[in-house]
Amino acid sequence: MAHVGTANQGLVLTGRGTGNLTSFQVLGTDSGLTEHGIVLAQGNNPFTATDEMADGQILIGNTGANPSPATLTAGSGIDITNSPGAITIALTGGGEAVDSFSVQSGTNPVTPNAAGVVTLHGALVAAGTNPIRSNGTGSHAITIDVQSSQAIAAEDSTKVGLCNFNSDNFQVSSGGFVELATMTNGQMIIGNTGNSPSIGTIAGAGIQVGTGAGTLGLTVIGGGVVWNYITDATQEVFASNAYVAARAGTPVVFTMGGTNFGDYSRIVGRGTGGWRLEPSGSQIFYFGNQQTTVTTGYLESTDDHDCIELLGIGTNEIIVISSVGNITVV
Repeated sequence: MAHVGTANQGLVLTGRGTGNLTSFQVLGTDSGLTEHGIVLAQGNNPFTATDEMADGQILIGNTGANPSPATLTAGSGIDITNSPGAITIALTGGGEAVDSFSVQSGTNPVTPNAAGVVTLHGALVAAGTNPIRSNGTGSHAITIDVQSSQAIAAEDSTKVGLCNFNSDNFQVSSGGFVELATMTNGQMIIGNTGNSPSIGTIAGAGIQVGTGAGTLGLTVIGGGVVWNYITDATQEVFASNAYVAARAGTPVVFTMGGTNFGDYSRIVGRGTGGWRLEPSGSQIFYFGNQQTTVTTGYLESTDDHDCIELLGIGTNEIIVISSVGNITVV
C-alpha cells in the first residue's frame, strides 16, 4: 500500500472512486445520506438514513423493519404540543390528574380501578344530620346518600330530607310546590285516631250545615230564628234563619240549603231589587196547589215587600206556609 501521509485526529482514510486518490476526510463526508436524517444500521449492507424529521417526531419501532419517524397521538383527555426539539404533554383544560377522592364517610379515600373508573351510586338513607353526603362504599365506588325526612320540633337545616305526601290530603305541582288537596265547599281535614287525618264534612242530628267558598255555618234546628240583613247578590238559606232582602236594583238570589223535616225559614222583601228563591239539587217548593219545576224552578217576588214563610216537610220538599204579595211560581 502506498504511503498516503498522516491525518489529523478524527479523520479517516476514504476512497473517492476509481481514478481518484484516497484522502483523509471526516466520516460521512459525501455519504449521500439524507441531510438531518438519522443513520440506521443495515447489518451487512450499507448504512441508510431516515427522512428529515419534523418538529416533535420520534423514531417508533416497526417489528422486522426500520423504525419510522412519527408524532405521538393524543388520547382522550390528553393534549400534545410539538415544537423544535421538544414535546409537551398535558391534560386537556389545563387540569390536574385525579388519583383519589376524599369522601365524608365509609371507605376513604376512594381510588379509580385499573381502568381509571370510579363508580357513583345514589341511595336514600335513614334520617340523620346530613341531608346529602358522599359515602365510600368500596375501594372504587362512591354512593351519594340523601336522607329521608323526619318530624322535628323546629326548623333545622341539618334535618332536611326527602319525603312523600298522602295524595288523599295533599297535591304537589310539577315544580314541587305542596298544597292541600282540592276540597269542595265545607270540607275540612278531620282527625282519624291511629291513622292519617282525612278530608271530610261535618254532620249531626239537629244541626244544619251551611257551606260556602272557605266558609262553614252551623245552625241548630228548632232553635230561635236568627234575622239576617242581606245586600249581597247571593245568599244560602239556612234553617232557623230569616232574611231581609235589601238589595237595590237587582234581586237577591237565595239558594235553599239542605232540608230536613221541620226546617223553618223566612224571606222578607225590603229593597227595590226584590228576591228570588232557587232550589238546591232536586228540591221542590210547594205553593198552594202549585209546585216548582225540579232543578230549574224557583219562587220570585213581584213587589219590594213580598214575603214568604217556609217549612221543610221532607227531604228536598219545602212548603210555603204563608206569604205576602203576588209570588211567581216557576
